[in-house]
Amino acid sequence: MSEHILPPIYVGALPPKYPGIIKMSDSGGHVKLLQEFLSLEGYNLQLDGDFGPATREAVKSFNHKVLGLPEPHLFEATWSALTNKVKRSLQCLSFPNNTSIYNKAVAYAERHLVCGARELGGENLGPWVRLYMQGNEGHDYPWCAGFVSFVLKQVAETVNMAMDPIYTLSCDELGKWADSKGCLYTDLPDVGILGSIFLLKKASDDPHFDYIHTGFVTSYNDGAIATIEGNTNAAGAREGVGVMRRFRSLKNIHLITGYLGDM
Repeated sequence: MSEHILPPIYVGALPPKYPGIIKMSDSGGHVKLLQEFLSLEGYNLQLDGDFGPATREAVKSFNHKVLGLPEPHLFEATWSALTNKVKRSLQCLSFPNNTSIYNKAVAYAERHLVCGARELGGENLGPWVRLYMQGNEGHDYPWCAGFVSFVLKQVAETVNMAMDPIYTLSCDELGKWADSKGCLYTDLPDVGILGSIFLLKKASDDPHFDYIHTGFVTSYNDGAIATIEGNTNAAGAREGVGVMRRFRSLKNIHLITGYLGDM
């Protein structure tokens, strides 16, 4: 099984701390992480962990563009700017008092969308994937369920209450959790579905728990749902490249509704 475990500071909820000044001829995991964040900002680099001429020029260009600095070194201000989008996605949001917990889930999912959460370097790879997948990445770690779980964790921390939503990397486990709580619907429920979690079945004749994709429902109209989901693409694939908005029919869709109670 392919996996890459980051230092604890990054696993789960926090962006990586400033690793100190990184400069020409340095090498290692901290350099690769720098290359990843530069690439996420459009300074596409080979992710080889070596601070060579290409990485130097990318750092120099980013410093000049964002900080007005000509030096080709990684300063703390450089690092802060590079990791700003991840930090923004982790900030606690403020809501009016009457905002439902399900609206909050959608708002947090939208924040990750706006911050540009996506893969980098290949299938199920990159800092965003590791954030959602508790430090794991690679072929064996499709990350849609990790994205849903991460957002639920953020909601739980926001409402500051004794709720314990599941954190799972598996769509099937998400479905089993919902079924155990009595909130898994194979047909359209009578209650509102904004903020519901959808589960896509592999095929209509597959076993009950054979889910291959998941995400949040942002609206429903005339047999179709609008969604925000991770690990998808413009065609709606379950193995995609980022967090995106989608429209889906209800074919092979089950819904998790009321998963946090009447809140």
